[in-house]
Amino acid sequence: MPDEVRLNRELSIIEVKSYGVVTRDDISNSIRLIQEIQEETGVSKLLVDTTEQEALPDAIEIFEIFSVYPREIKTALLVDESQATAKDVEFVETVARNRGKLVCLHHDRELALQWLAE
Repeated sequence: MPDEVRLNRELSIIEVKSYGVVTRDDISNSIRLIQEIQEETGVSKLLVDTTEQEALPDAIEIFEIFSVYPREIKTALLVDESQATAKDVEFVETVARNRGKLVCLHHDRELALQWLAE
């Protein structure tokens, strides 16, 4: 699976490192793991580093996945404007936010962490 999901106890956030070619199943499995960690720990802040992604599912699959993304998880998406999936990650943010999810795209890790802490 091209996603690594872990609890960062020091920062009290869940972190995902997403890389390579990411499929719909990869994203669904990561969301399931995130929800399990959230339920076990109460941590509901998530930082997803997408900077090493090579490809994401097509727009229809992104729409379907992030239309039902959990509302209770505040999510910062870390993206580099030059990465292959930059526009796709922007679409993820748009779909999620249009459905009332707390998702925000960031180009700087420290700013993303500050936003999560708010």
